[in-house]
Amino acid sequence: ALELKPGLYEAQLNLGLVLLQNRKAAEALPLLESAARQKPMEFRPVYYLAEANAAENKLDLAEAGYRTAILADAKAAGAHYGLGRVLAQQGKLSDAEASMREAGKLDEQYKDAVLELAALYEKQKKQEDAVRIYREFAHVPAVEEALGMSLLKLGRADESIAPLEAAGKKNPTAANLYA
Repeated sequence: ALELKPGLYEAQLNLGLVLLQNRKAAEALPLLESAARQKPMEFRPVYYLAEANAAENKLDLAEAGYRTAILADAKAAGAHYGLGRVLAQQGKLSDAEASMREAGKLDEQYKDAVLELAALYEKQKKQEDAVRIYREFAHVPAVEEALGMSLLKLGRADESIAPLEAAGKKNPTAANLYA
C-alpha cells in the first residue's frame, strides 16, 4: 500500500505496529513518526511512537510521546505505565511511581507495577521508599524477604523478624532461613 500511495496514514501506522511487534523498533520509527505528524493528537500513533522510542532507548522522546498519548487518552493505563518505565530509567523515581500508580488504578494488570521501583529505590539508597512499597506487597513471599532484608539494612532488625520468618516458612530456602 505504501508503494502505491507513499505517506498513507493507515498503512504507515499498521506497518509501524507490525515492525514494533516484531522487535524492529528502529525500522518502525520513521513510519510511526510520519503517522504521528499526520495525526499528532490521536492516541495510537503517538503511543506507539513512544513505545518505539522507548525500545530504542530514546528516553526524552519516549517521555514526550507518552505524555502526549496521555493527553489524547488520560485513561490509557499502558501510556501511564510506559511513562513510568521511562521516568524510572531516567532516575526520576517519584514521578515514575506516580505514573505507575495511576496505571494500576486504571487497569488491574498494572497494579503491581510500582513494585518494580522498590529495587530501584534501593539502588539509589532510598531504603525507606523501598520499604514503603514492599509493605504494600508483603503477602508475596519474595517481597516478604525483600522487606525483611531492607529493614535489616536500615538497622531495624526487630521489624525484620516477622517478614523474614514468614518468607522462611513459605519458601524455606537457605538464604531465607539464614536471613
